[in-house]
Amino acid sequence: MIQAGHPTLQVQTATGEYNNSLPAEKMYLKVDKASLLVQDIIPEAYQHLLVETMEWDLKGRGLEKKELLLLDLLVNNHWERPIYFNPTSLNNLNIALRDYVVYEGTALRLLPIKNPTDTPLVNTAAMYHHLMHQCYWRGLNYSRVHCDENQRGFVTNYRLMFNRLAKALLRAGKAAQAQEVLLHCLQVMPDQAIPYDAANACMVGPLLAVGASPKALDLACTLGERATTWLKYQVKTGLQLTPAVQRQLATLNEIAHALHQAGYQDLGQAYYAVFQEYYQTLQLQ
Repeated sequence: MIQAGHPTLQVQTATGEYNNSLPAEKMYLKVDKASLLVQDIIPEAYQHLLVETMEWDLKGRGLEKKELLLLDLLVNNHWERPIYFNPTSLNNLNIALRDYVVYEGTALRLLPIKNPTDTPLVNTAAMYHHLMHQCYWRGLNYSRVHCDENQRGFVTNYRLMFNRLAKALLRAGKAAQAQEVLLHCLQVMPDQAIPYDAANACMVGPLLAVGASPKALDLACTLGERATTWLKYQVKTGLQLTPAVQRQLATLNEIAHALHQAGYQDLGQAYYAVFQEYYQTLQLQ
């Protein structure tokens, strides 16, 4: 009806013209479960999440061409070819599809399986293969090559992808593989080439969980000391609650929590005390 410009979906504007409208806040798509299981595109671990009807909310003030194209694909593709998004594109859609995507690498695949939690779904086999064997991460370990802020933002996202995979592997009871993933990330994107960032702080806990304590403690101390030094300097120039300050505070809090959880109480308390000091300073302003 949308494609055909059906009169029941049209509204007249002040100029006398007619525009298509969509008088609903939700949309639905029926799913042929039997056909999908035969196609073998649903990860075995998530087959119990396969739904008979996909349901999503509409966002924003209307549907743009990108959403209409996607809806056409969903109706006519019959899941015969995969549909992928990067995280930014998914967030910019006026269709709320986040409950129906699975990480397979640096991209998310749309599938008719509904995530019942806030933890992203990960196809660990596919994501492991893509990140470890199909992505080459060229030049990210060259200390003589300068990476500007834009490039560093991409690297932060890459590090988060490795961390997401490692956590999924840990949940699946595959600690050895999770350790391999984390150490590979630190090898191909080393601190010497592109300094550690907030994404690396999120690796401290998983590294401790897989038994890579020396690497985890080195990472924690490196990030913790840098954050402390940086915040001390900011106090001298006038500490303000900027995004950069928030990232440093989040780093200290993340490190302290991971160390406490793993039994490194003294070191964890030391970094938590630094976090508290500067957090309270900002609260008193």
